[in-house]
Formats: sequence, structure tokens, C-alpha cells
Amino acid sequence: MKKFFALALLVIGVFSGQVSAAPSSMFLSQPKHIFVNNRILAKVNGQPISVIDVMKQMDMFFYRQFPQYANSVDARYQFYDMSWKKVLEDLIDKELIKADAKEVQLPITHGEVRQEIENIFGPNIIANLDKAGLTYEEAFDLTKEDILFKKMMMARVNSIVLRSVTPQMVIEHYKTWAEKNAKPEKWTYQVISVRGEGEETSQAIANTVHFLVQDKEVELSQLKGLLNPDEYELCSISDEYSLSPNEISESYREILATLKPDTYSEPIAQKSRASKSKVYRIFYLKEIEQGGAPPFYEVQNRLRDQIIDKEMASEQTKYLNRLRKHFKVHIDDVLSSIPDDFKPFSLK
Repeated sequence: MKKFFALALLVIGVFSGQVSAAPSSMFLSQPKHIFVNNRILAKVNGQPISVIDVMKQMDMFFYRQFPQYANSVDARYQFYDMSWKKVLEDLIDKELIKADAKEVQLPITHGEVRQEIENIFGPNIIANLDKAGLTYEEAFDLTKEDILFKKMMMARVNSIVLRSVTPQMVIEHYKTWAEKNAKPEKWTYQVISVRGEGEETSQAIANTVHFLVQDKEVELSQLKGLLNPDEYELCSISDEYSLSPNEISESYREILATLKPDTYSEPIAQKSRASKSKVYRIFYLKEIEQGGAPPFYEVQNRLRDQIIDKEMASEQTKYLNRLRKHFKVHIDDVLSSIPDDFKPFSLK
């Protein structure tokens, strides 16, 4: 059912794009009617499934998910054309589930069905059913089948999975997830470089800068106003970098590793790569963003849901396969009996 919903979204997404791209030309020549080439597509446990049955199921889903397109013939046709085979498979599975429900005598009341119809179509049921192309009786039967499907899935699949997913499974999943989603540690830093005409001049200016930023806690942006123009012109302040340790050069990394966040290094004499002259650098480590994965308590619910979704899909497949074997139904045989060129719907 999740795959079918994704397909439906794709169909409507394509259609929406066409509407927004060329609304005037599209609707001037919009077809008025969908013709149905009705025939029996499958028989399950003695119950025939026709093109009309598939269409009514699609109508129900289409109105529930995309009521804004209820009056668009073109959108409905595209939905029919791309979805009918998947819906046929779903109807075959529903017939098997109905047979299973009959064997266990699963009760469904008239009131349950009526309430669900009101939830779907609102208080103005008849008018909205007309938009969906359904009679009340058809909507009642389809809604009853949906309720039955949900109840059987809860009994045969959901309840089993929910009991089977243990806290230990979540912890083990977290260990694997954490390894794949761990983020590297990030160091945020800047470098002040002083290049003077002579080593003594450079060192003196560097010492002054260090005194201002470390002892007087002057912001880097305020240095220009505290140094004379000639001194400031010999200083360059790098951009702020935020890198993992492995991304920082070894010479820089060794110095930054000795600092605590929001502290400056002493002026360090280094040789300029460009001019080979001596440069005094002051390193500022602004902050360290710790690496690793988020703690377990922050993601445990999300990870549990991931396990449940995966186990639900697996258990549902097992359940449907058991039903197909029990009632001797082969989906591939059913689909292969339909001619490749068969077109259940046409637009005129």
C-alpha cells in the first residue's frame, strides 16, 4: 500500500506540473469522458474482480488523497492508467484477507463503517460521493473492506511486530546507525599573521596584538582602532574556518590542539611559504564542536519506528504469501493472463 501511495503522488505530481506549465492550452482541449473497457481481470476464491471493481477502488483512494482534483477528468485518467495493475494486486490481496477474516469470523458493525464514511467524505456525504463517482452502497462496501483490511493487518501483522521489537533490538540498531551517522569533530579557528620589515618589528607587533586580544579581551574586529595604521597594515586576519582536525594542516593542527576554546596561542614564528621570510602567527581557537552520533535518547523513538516499519513490511509480505499459498492464488499467473496490449481505460 505504501508503494501504491507513492505511485499516486507521482502521478498527481506529474499532472500538477502540467497544469502549472500550460494551464490554458491544456484545459481548452480537455477530454470530457473516461471510457471503461470492462472485463473480469481475476477470480479469487470464487470472487470475480473486474475493471469496474478496480476503478471504484481507485476512485475511493483518489478522492481521499486528492479531493482538489476530483473534477479533473485528465488527472483521474492519468491516475487510472498508471495505477490499475497495482490496485488489482491490492484487490486480490484484499479478497484473500476477506477470506481469512471470514474464517476467523471477524466482526465489523454498521456503525463503524458509517463513521468512517463520514470521516472520509464529511457531513455532506451524498454530494461528495457524487464528486468521487461513487454510490453510497459502493462507498459502504469499499469502506467496510478497508476497515476489515486494517483490523486483519493489526491482528496478523502489526500486533506481532509490536510485540517482537524489543529495547535490545533498538539498542543494537543504534550501534549500527551511530557508526554510519557519526559526525567528525569540528574546530572553528582564525589565524592572525604579522609580516614586518624585520623580525624584531614583527615580533613586537605580534606581542602587542596578543596582549590586546588575550589579556584585554579585545575583539579581532576592534584591532584596527587600537593599533597605529602602520602596525595594522602589517597584520592580516584570516577568515573563520570550521574544519575537522583531519582537514587542517599538520603544523596548524599541532598548535590548535594545545588550545582551549576561546583562547589564543602565543605568537609563533614560522617561515612564510611565499617569501621564505619569518612570519609571526597567533592562532585563535574559537570553539570545538564535538563529533560522534547524537545520543541514544534523542533518536531512540525514530530508530524504533524504523525497525517497526521494516519489520511490518517483512511480516506483511509473509502474511500475504501464506494467504496466497493457503488459497492457491498466484499473482504472476493472474497478471500474465491479461494481454500486454489491454487498455482498461481510454480518454475521449
